[in-house]
Amino acid sequence: MGHVKRNNIIFLFVFIVFWSLPSYAEKCMVSTDMRFFMSDHPELKTQKSIEGTGRYSVILKNGDSILAAFSTCDLGLSAHYFSISQMNNAELIKKLKIFLARVLASETVKKKVLPQLDAFNMVDFKNSVTLEGSGDQHEVSISFLSGSVYKTHILYRWLPAEH
Repeated sequence: MGHVKRNNIIFLFVFIVFWSLPSYAEKCMVSTDMRFFMSDHPELKTQKSIEGTGRYSVILKNGDSILAAFSTCDLGLSAHYFSISQMNNAELIKKLKIFLARVLASETVKKKVLPQLDAFNMVDFKNSVTLEGSGDQHEVSISFLSGSVYKTHILYRWLPAEH
């Protein structure tokens, strides 16, 4: 009787291990924590997120919108800022600094990345600019939209170091 019980326990153990292996394989080893980086912005009108997707959207009182996607199975972040305003170079740099100050996760990275913006202009950002962080990179590009409610699109991508 003890021998049968032991075999049942071994079978149960093997069954649990084989049953759980595919489950562990489907789970991600790393992900990027979603942050509500605009929640305390004075111009915030609405913000929404979809649980488990890493998606975050914001509408500001002036009509501008922000869409962000935090990687759920890797390290990464992409954020889009859609502005209803066409901007000149000075306005663009100011908007970029405000936006990136919210998007960038740490004060150390902000201190390193934000000053780099002053070295570029609108033409540079149309072709995409890569800013150096603390062992990672931050890519920023802009496009001007016509025939749309939005006139300016800023795309930010965090390019983490290989892990």
